[in-house]
Amino acid sequence: MGLRRPGSSADEFRSHWRDVHAGLGARLPGLRRYVQNHPLHGEGLPPWPWFDGCSELDFDDVAAMRACFDSAAMREADADEAHFADPERFALAITRREVLADGGPGPGAVRLLTFLRANPASGAGALLDALRGPYAEAVAATGPLRHEQLVVLPEAHAGEVPPACDAVDAIWFESQAAGRAWLGSQAAGRAALQLAGHAFGTERALVAPLTIIGWS
Repeated sequence: MGLRRPGSSADEFRSHWRDVHAGLGARLPGLRRYVQNHPLHGEGLPPWPWFDGCSELDFDDVAAMRACFDSAAMREADADEAHFADPERFALAITRREVLADGGPGPGAVRLLTFLRANPASGAGALLDALRGPYAEAVAATGPLRHEQLVVLPEAHAGEVPPACDAVDAIWFESQAAGRAWLGSQAAGRAALQLAGHAFGTERALVAPLTIIGWS
């Protein structure tokens, strides 16, 4: 997750990220998929002051990811981030993708990303059980285009930067209007109730995914 450099605008952040930085990211060795998630704004949507966007970088395994992070191409990409992103407000999560439902979202589809932290009293295991069980069942009843969860790998963070969250839930909708409607629906409320007592703080944003390389 990232925020724009102080003194810059959201438009400047998005423009540099999409038109300049994307080309550097696409050259990273071992990268299988690269997606930029751009937050959506407008009528009926809340502001996302904590979030200007986040990237998803997919690799075959953690070893391939670490080799990439140690490459000259990554150092070049990191240096470019100083032109548009605030290095003091950067967060990272190394995860494993779990696809719960896949209806093949098409062009124009949007995603609701929910970043979740586990309640210390119950632990990450209880949060993940609720996410994969009752919460996933409640979401499935609404017929999402696609539903996936990115589950943090604690061992991959050992001795490194702590993860930004314990899991990321991603629900796909056919349009911004559909995603906006779901945010204020009873279905969303019923799903959220399944995480009561297990999630200790959540942050969410409706985003437009931009696939740079990999599957769409």
